[in-house]
Amino acid sequence: MQLITNEMYFYSAINLIQAAQKEILIINFKMESPIGKKKQKLVALYNALEKKAAAGISIKILLHGLSGQNTIARANITTALFLKKKSINCRTFKNWQMIHAKVLISDNNKMILGSHNWSTRALSYNLETSILILDPKIINQAQDFFFTAWENASNF
Repeated sequence: MQLITNEMYFYSAINLIQAAQKEILIINFKMESPIGKKKQKLVALYNALEKKAAAGISIKILLHGLSGQNTIARANITTALFLKKKSINCRTFKNWQMIHAKVLISDNNKMILGSHNWSTRALSYNLETSILILDPKIINQAQDFFFTAWENASNF
């Protein structure tokens, strides 16, 4: 295990995405769109995902998405629609259940688990902590958790 703090998440996440050969699984509370000012890190993350999707790598993203006009819902809906154009499937729960986890799994052999949203603030300004996990038993449990949640979610 390795502690990932603050801006180091960006480099760790890019490395996991670029190393993926089969599958990328993401759970996140908030994923901002890469469109706008000061979003270079988000642009790089989404470009890396787009390249992997174009190469045939399976990418599944589970986002918080309560309907309404709150900023989290608007950000996630905008991002999900943006990613859909890139052949990346995003799902959410339509009921009351909040998705607050932040997980990135690459090929079932590396995982980042922690507090980082995919937002400008989380990637550059906030005090954030995550952990890089290489333990196959824990990653398998997280992957099982992901697919159980995925089956109970619906497309944006």
